[in-house]
Amino acid sequence: MTVYDPEGIKWAREIKPAVEMPSGSYDAGKDGDAVVLFTEWDAFHILDLKKLAHVMKGDVLVDLRNIYNPSKVMQTRLIYTSVGEIQ
Repeated sequence: MTVYDPEGIKWAREIKPAVEMPSGSYDAGKDGDAVVLFTEWDAFHILDLKKLAHVMKGDVLVDLRNIYNPSKVMQTRLIYTSVGEIQ
């Protein structure tokens, strides 16, 4: 498992040194089977989803914050699941 949080990475590395924590979103998704989005930091709003899909091995994107427009995600090869209403 790989974890990335653009706002809390320094703190997280201190308390969980054994967890792999790359320095960027695309590095976190690289070769991953799935990406699960737990936070809605600005860095995630501006992700290039085609680039994310390209670096991933799998094709699953789970958006627990509903920040992506499903029709835009459908323009990639990603299988998109969101929870609740889209904002």
